[in-house]
Amino acid sequence: MSRSLILTANYAGNNLELPVTFLRSLASTAANSEVVLIANHGSQAEQERLERLLPGSRIWVPIPKQRYRVFRRLANTFRPFARMVATQLRATWRKRPERRPLIEHKAAYLLNITCSRYFLARQFLLQSQTQYDHVMLADSRDVVFQRDPFDSLPHGVTTGLESVLVKEQSGNEGWLRLLYGDDSSFPMESVLNQKVICSGVTLGDTASIMAYLENVCAEFMEKLPRMIHTPYLDQGVHIGVLRAGRIKHANLVLNGQEEIATVGTSDLSEFTINEEGCVLAANGRAVRIVHQYDRHPSLAKKISAKFSANM
Repeated sequence: MSRSLILTANYAGNNLELPVTFLRSLASTAANSEVVLIANHGSQAEQERLERLLPGSRIWVPIPKQRYRVFRRLANTFRPFARMVATQLRATWRKRPERRPLIEHKAAYLLNITCSRYFLARQFLLQSQTQYDHVMLADSRDVVFQRDPFDSLPHGVTTGLESVLVKEQSGNEGWLRLLYGDDSSFPMESVLNQKVICSGVTLGDTASIMAYLENVCAEFMEKLPRMIHTPYLDQGVHIGVLRAGRIKHANLVLNGQEEIATVGTSDLSEFTINEEGCVLAANGRAVRIVHQYDRHPSLAKKISAKFSANM
């Protein structure tokens, strides 16, 4: 039987809020999957609750909360110094390939969790003694599973397209211009006129996900001085490496297909939604993964009721 891993991040304040809907919905699919919650702290009680929600899952704390907060405060207060440190880390990363995992771990302290989670996911997979057939990198707050996400998964990296063009979203365009605006080799105008590729759900066979992470983490290191504790730049890098053709065998899923529904910018006309809140693809089958459902209050209410905490 194949074995799959889902890596998701949750950097919490005082209390770790477990993604109950995410975990309960995954359990309901009977998928043979483990979840590793990348967190900045976690108690024994929280680990036990996670196990009750989805047996075999665990909390992993690679960067302690207090240490991360200190580095974040210093980086935001003394940004010129932080950029100097980032530049030095990048130079060492370029010269010393054998030290890259260690350098990337240090670089994670300079990044917002939306970006540092990629370094940490790569670190986890490099250190893992378990052999997984498939891996997913996913948000958890706004993701729900309706079928086994790994069943009949094609070779390569699978990720979802939004319903709008990059140029129609100021955030995505801004992140791309910050990262690639001074790179004459980057096909900016072409990318702006194509659909947004969402970084919130990315999955595939383990070898393909490792290759994807190697590309994304390398891009983070090259752009590190301009990325210091700026959230959501992972979205710009995700679009950048995919549209530049650096990811082999990329499967970009349109809304209306059954693998992923990325509904944040959708009016939901690509789907049928039944009375129970199940999102159906154009072929009538339940979509495997629904992302950004919380942008639609009526849909979110139905989904939350289905996987409520008092189940």
